[in-house]
Amino acid sequence: MPQTKEVHRKYMRDRRKGSQHGSQIVLPGGGEVTPSLLVALINKDRRSGLESIHKSLKVHNQTDNVRYGINGPTFTDIGEMLAATG
Repeated sequence: MPQTKEVHRKYMRDRRKGSQHGSQIVLPGGGEVTPSLLVALINKDRRSGLESIHKSLKVHNQTDNVRYGINGPTFTDIGEMLAATG
């Protein structure tokens, strides 16, 4: 039985959501570490951007108030990740 385009789109959208949800790591503070954050920690250019953002937020004491994404970790957690992987 052939599928309509809308049924197929819904199936593919739900399938992508399921695969992305399973690849997230939840931190004790409630933030989720996504694969994009892990790539940013490894990539030299993106890592330098994260370091400069963390440094600027740390100067203004705002690392606990800013997150990497909507449900992502705070920049306090990202600073610890940067130090651990440095």
